[in-house]
Amino acid sequence: MNDRGIIYVATGARYLAEAEASAQSVRRWMPKTPMVIWTDDPGRVNSAVFAETRKIEKPAYSFSDKFHAFRETPYERTLFLDTDTLLLGPIPEVFDVLDQFDFACAHGPVRGTDSPELLADCPAAFAEPNAGVLAFNRNDKTARLFQLWAERYEDQLRRYPHRKSDQPPLRRTLWDSGIRFVTLPPEYNLRTPFPVFSGRMPVKILHGREPSLSRAAARINQDTTCIRIFDFSRRTFGDRLRRFLGKHT
Repeated sequence: MNDRGIIYVATGARYLAEAEASAQSVRRWMPKTPMVIWTDDPGRVNSAVFAETRKIEKPAYSFSDKFHAFRETPYERTLFLDTDTLLLGPIPEVFDVLDQFDFACAHGPVRGTDSPELLADCPAAFAEPNAGVLAFNRNDKTARLFQLWAERYEDQLRRYPHRKSDQPPLRRTLWDSGIRFVTLPPEYNLRTPFPVFSGRMPVKILHGREPSLSRAAARINQDTTCIRIFDFSRRTFGDRLRRFLGKHT
């Protein structure tokens, strides 16, 4: 069994294409790191990128599809990446934190949903995590965490069908679990659709879709000698000017 590896879950052609693009960025920076993808359409998977493909037999086309992958990871130490992520550098240190902790995640930039009924079960100061970049050890404690998270997510869908996010039940499950976990800094899960703050360390993982993803990739690490504040969700004056000139020349 491999000690370290990365897993993806992608159901639907759009998300499979995103996953491949994300995995290509992993290949650039960590070419020897194996990757497995769970998908509903194995025939479309690029075998040159992924070490292994596993078929999701009965996809729900929702966040529910990833829980099986969490429990069945072939790696002792696993990094799960959402399909809309992009690596900007090697990240062996994310696996290294699993020497001391069984689970690692970053805060969600909004810190919580707009749903009081889903946030009332633990203190407001225990902020909601983002579920798109997760690192974990393969053991009984994380297996139990994922089982409870999945059960609570399905219960949430039954009770509040319009609440699709899987992050509130993860927050509640982490609170109850007693598992040793660490909160990663935003440089390891920088959400490009929102205004962002980064300190004096290179951003390693971007998380977002176009056009904010490309804007962030082009600018975020140009200068790491100072604190940086950006809003990649908005077009800059230069972006607007180039678009205007493109239409009128």
